[in-house]
Amino acid sequence: CSFEPIDLAQPRDPEQRDILLYLPDSVYVVDADKRDAWHVSYEFCVDQKSTQGMPRAGTTEPFQKYQDGQPFEERDTPKGEFALSVEKAKREFAVGNLFEAVLSQTFREKLSEDNPPSKIFRRLRKRNPAPYGFFINLGEQEYLVGASPEMFV
Repeated sequence: CSFEPIDLAQPRDPEQRDILLYLPDSVYVVDADKRDAWHVSYEFCVDQKSTQGMPRAGTTEPFQKYQDGQPFEERDTPKGEFALSVEKAKREFAVGNLFEAVLSQTFREKLSEDNPPSKIFRRLRKRNPAPYGFFINLGEQEYLVGASPEMFV
């Protein structure tokens, strides 16, 4: 299967994955406000086929620290640009052009033995105690750590 070519607007590492579909069959939920935690397991059913009873064996892949010389960008939004986007959205709200906006920015951090993904998540939760947070190992040494005031996860 192939798709029509798309002209890229920004330079991109050819090793970068285009898309990652993440369907967890096991999730740990932590409610910091209620000081409670629980585990949820899922089964998937499609066309009379199910994952029920299938072994849940995955690979264990500890994180690898950042290697000097690897390409690295600390953020996807130049400093100050996000604030400008917020101000623009506020103006659009004021005149009735918007009723909802989802603004985001991505920060990246180099991993080390003293700075594993779990520590980054704990630091984020302390600085931004939003009601919803996530810490996902996407494989291939890629981790998604975030916080949100809304449940988009």
